[in-house]
Amino acid sequence: MKKLFCVFCGLVLVLLFSLTLTASVNGAEEYVTDARGFKVYYPKTNETKPIKIPEYEFQSDEFRGVWVSFFAGDLSGYSNDEQMKNQLLDILYTMDEFNMNAIMFHIRTHNDAMYPTDLAPQSGYVRGMNYERFDYLEWFINECHKRGIEFHAWLNPYRISSGGANTSSISSKYSNYPKNPASKLENVLINKNGEAILDPGRPEVQDYIVDVCMEIIEKYDVDAIHFDDYFYISDVDDSQTRSIYNTKNLTVDNFRRDSVDNFIYKLSYAMYNYNIENKRTVQLGISPSGIYRNGDSYVVPSSYKYDANGNLTYPSASASSGYAHYGNPLYCDTLKWVNNEWIDYITPQVYNAMDIGEASYAAVTEWWNGAVANKKVDLYIGVGLYKKGSNVDSGGMWYTVENEWSNQLRFNQKNVNVKGTCTYQYKSLQRYYNSQGVQKVLNEHFVYKTKLQTLRRYAGSFEDTKNKKVQNLKIHIKNDKLVLTWDKMDNVKNYIVYQVKSNEYVNYGIEIINELGPTDIVGIAGNNDNSNTVVCNLNYDTTKGDMFLVLPRTLANEDCKVESIKSSSSTEFDNSVPVVSFSNPYVTGVIQREGKLNFRFYNAIVEIGKNVSYEVYYCNGTTWDEVSKKILGNVNNTSGLNAVSFQMDKYGSPMVIKIKATTEYGSSWSDEYKLSVKYSSVNDMIKEVFYYFDMYFEELYE
Repeated sequence: MKKLFCVFCGLVLVLLFSLTLTASVNGAEEYVTDARGFKVYYPKTNETKPIKIPEYEFQSDEFRGVWVSFFAGDLSGYSNDEQMKNQLLDILYTMDEFNMNAIMFHIRTHNDAMYPTDLAPQSGYVRGMNYERFDYLEWFINECHKRGIEFHAWLNPYRISSGGANTSSISSKYSNYPKNPASKLENVLINKNGEAILDPGRPEVQDYIVDVCMEIIEKYDVDAIHFDDYFYISDVDDSQTRSIYNTKNLTVDNFRRDSVDNFIYKLSYAMYNYNIENKRTVQLGISPSGIYRNGDSYVVPSSYKYDANGNLTYPSASASSGYAHYGNPLYCDTLKWVNNEWIDYITPQVYNAMDIGEASYAAVTEWWNGAVANKKVDLYIGVGLYKKGSNVDSGGMWYTVENEWSNQLRFNQKNVNVKGTCTYQYKSLQRYYNSQGVQKVLNEHFVYKTKLQTLRRYAGSFEDTKNKKVQNLKIHIKNDKLVLTWDKMDNVKNYIVYQVKSNEYVNYGIEIINELGPTDIVGIAGNNDNSNTVVCNLNYDTTKGDMFLVLPRTLANEDCKVESIKSSSSTEFDNSVPVVSFSNPYVTGVIQREGKLNFRFYNAIVEIGKNVSYEVYYCNGTTWDEVSKKILGNVNNTSGLNAVSFQMDKYGSPMVIKIKATTEYGSSWSDEYKLSVKYSSVNDMIKEVFYYFDMYFEELYE
């Protein structure tokens, strides 16, 4: 009777174009069903093997990433510093709501750059950016890290143009960039549609992209270099390249695969050595198209076979018939990269729904789970949330079933090597936010924050750090809000804060960390570049207990020692706690008529509190003197850019500036900044010259 009732409910929900139905399977797993209530099967099984999913369980360690790109329309191009800051902060607010912990951020789309470099022209998306005044990328990476979010620098290694290019346009674009291989047309491949790439078969190109990646790593505190699925393109003639460099007499297909292999190996080698020498853990991650190769039949995981080195030998392909990247046109042997552990993680773009037979999410994900089984390569599955807007044929159950995202997350948990997911794309989180399916994931799956997996390639590199715990741990209380502070540690990526009952802590001892999960996490804090004190605002829940545990994690995401403190140890806030952080305040001033100085600076980031006000102090000359400092003026918080205008009787240039920011929790001081004084017009500059002459003679005759 109960099953009949479920079928009846399914028919009703079909009419409403609604949720996926599931039928109980031995009480542990459930069948996946489509919008009609019919079971969904693995492809190429003649409907003999239905797909099952377990109940969802919260994971202590789980990668939750999202792809963000100017090119894909996730954010608009640069207009001004304020606009850029605000839209990047909006992204972080959304990620925080979904408890995501990694961002794949596009910084190179078409052999260009969204950061300062002489290796490539600036992307149009950041045209007009003054990096000396405000390096948005440095600022944004720091903001990610403060929230415990990894920053993965997303690059397209070869792509020059998505269409419409020709030799003339490419020569013109790169004529002033001699270090870029595209400045020499023999390094460029163009097809009849005007798609253009750097020729992967040229050693000059391979070495150039390695240099690009290493420059980024050395310039910015990125957590990973991340490539997507754009390598070779279709219908290109590389016969000239092969006539020079095909010394192994390989076939066209094998030469191209070998060329991409050489590049990945070179980059992997360079990054690993740099990391070891510099105490860094920058990962190399690849996000290819979902299918490696297409296989003729479905193979159950229990029948997978491996060689003595742990390499998957059977099946060599997934049960699929879609776009694969091993052959034409991409020529990427990603399984080889996994087997040789040249990469730290792989994120195949398994964007299809469960019911898309040519590339079923279940069949393709299951194959990748087997491919990495014995390797120190983490597997994160790329999920295609954007397909919720696709029509029935291309979107499948993404379009017809609200619970598709939830079902995919549940399916992942029966594949032990799937360590998390990455969502494409960011704007889909906003576009479908109010849909039942997204709300289900938000309220039932991504409910709690989680730790990131240990980076197995670098595990053991920070043994000294692992044996340490945070120092000077304090708990502060004001206005019923709790804040933890402690001294910043070296070689630590972030800190996990748990809340428990003190009697449990006594019973379990330090091993309690192994007993705790994401439901016990009340905060994650990163190392703030602008302060020696770490500040963590707590999601305080009095029902959880009276003890707080702070767990540092190394740059390799390994657990360190735990320090604890009771809520009864809380004290009133004092001014030693940084209530704001000053990052790139952009201190400048414009001298206008009659000695009026228009002073400008950006808002500080409020760490604790809501409302912030500023007092601006100065000293004439090039050094700061605490005794002789004078106040220029004060201003209350405004959105984005602060501007302060005031009259001064006497002032000099240069000047040194310090800013005092105050919230309801206390005050913090900025660093010292030399004020760059400018004149609003030539006439104002001439008037100012006479102004200074008058001051000189007045003082001379006094």
